[in-house]
Parts: sequence; structure tokens; C-alpha cells
Amino acid sequence: MPKAISAPQPPPDKGSFLPPRYVQVVEIGRGGMGTVYRAFDDVLAREVAIKTLNDDVAGSDPALRERFLGESRILAALDHPSIPKVFDVSVNPPIFIAFEFIRGENLRSLLESGPFPIENALKIGGEVAEGLHHIIERGVLHRDIKPENILIDISGHSRIVDFGLAHGSMKAQMTHTGVVMGTPWYLAPERLRGQSATQASEIFAFGVMLFEMICGRRPFTGDDVRVILVQDPPRPRDLRHDCPPRLEVLMLDCISKNPNNRPPNFKEINAELTAMPKDIF
Repeated sequence: MPKAISAPQPPPDKGSFLPPRYVQVVEIGRGGMGTVYRAFDDVLAREVAIKTLNDDVAGSDPALRERFLGESRILAALDHPSIPKVFDVSVNPPIFIAFEFIRGENLRSLLESGPFPIENALKIGGEVAEGLHHIIERGVLHRDIKPENILIDISGHSRIVDFGLAHGSMKAQMTHTGVVMGTPWYLAPERLRGQSATQASEIFAFGVMLFEMICGRRPFTGDDVRVILVQDPPRPRDLRHDCPPRLEVLMLDCISKNPNNRPPNFKEINAELTAMPKDIF
């Protein structure tokens, strides 16, 4: 008898492994650990971002699985306009976090067009500093502050994302193999020497990012990230003549090689950035 010919099947839904409440699933990012999707929550009628952990990673490395789930716990404990809200989490395969979907662009993409207008940079910097103050007040260090992890939403407000390296402790943060975690060009000198993450090292990373927004480049350059240990940054006003002297002082203080010479906390940084437009414009 001739074999029956089956009707062609539609392609599988990319989000078919997710609970059925999540529809219109579209992949928007992929990395070594997992994938990020945009989806619509049919139960609560809202758009969400869903960050998944690859099954092979979840099964082979319990530490990575715990770090992934730790991100959801940290975000759930925070309540600030600059921090995405967590809506759902799955601790069993498929392991995922569903959180607020933010329409906008990250700072890295926006920096491709060049330095920011001073007033815009002050606004963004102030909002990020306020959000980081909220995080640190609750005992959390982000540990990966950089332009890629700051989104500017369609209303022009700053949002801090990717808490995958965050830690709910103000104590040290190194992997079990002793590797310092973070993005190299944003690591403070003391972290490059293997010391623990602190609020001071977070301020250094923030200062590097603020310098980029104002000057259109990082303060330290070269083929080896260790130049951060020895290289003096250029004066921002030599790179951009309309940089206010008060802002130049703040940026250079933030990226001081000596953590004791940096501003003491993000609350003071936010107050300084918020006050500057009144004096400048």
C-alpha cells in the first residue's frame, strides 16, 4: 500500500516550551547561558521580557543555575523606577524569569552617535546614581555597571538592567575559581588586583560610564586593561570644552585610583548631578 502523505506541519512556536500564558514569543537576544524573549502575558495582558537559562547550563553547573535564580530574587526585592519589576519565575525546567519589558535603547547604542548633550548626560547620570543608591542601600552590588546595562526607555528615563552578576551581599564577589567578575574596562584598580567589589568600585565603573557620555570615549585606553592601574585619564575639558568644571571634578573623583578619594556614595553623586543644571543652564 502506498504510504500516507501527512499534511505539512506549521513551524514550532519558539516559545512552545514556556507556559501557555505567554504568547507572541519573539527571540530578542542570545548568549552562552541563555536566551531573552519578548512575549505577551495573556493572563495579565501585558508585554514581558523572558530570560531563560539553557537546559544544558542548568544541568551541568548548579552554581550558574543559582546565580540565574539569584537575579530574580534580587530584582524582586527592589522597588525603584530605574529597576525592572519581576512578574514571574520558574525554578524548574524551563528555568526562566519574566520581568517588565522596556522599549528603548541601551547607552552603548546611543553612544555610537557621539557624546551626549551635557544636560542629557546629567539627567541620565542622576537617575542611574539614584537607582544604584537604592540598590546599595539594600545590600546589593550590581558588579557590571556599563553602557550596555543601562536602557533609556521611550519616555527618556534610565533603567538599570542585567543583574546576572549582582550579589545580595556587600562582601566579596569572586567566582569559586578566583576569577574577578565584571567587564574589564569598568573594573576599578583594586578589583583588577583581585580585591572584593565595594560601593567604591561601583562608583568607579559609574564614573567611567559618565566619562563616556560626556567625552565620547573611555578615560583609559590601550591594548591591555591593566593600563587602568597606571594610566592617568585625560582632563574632560581637554576633550570637550563645554564640560562644566564642576562636572569635570566629579568625574575625575569617581575614577580616582584610590577608592578613598572617590565620592562616598551614590546619594552624594546624585545630589551633585541633580544640582548642576541649576548652576549651568
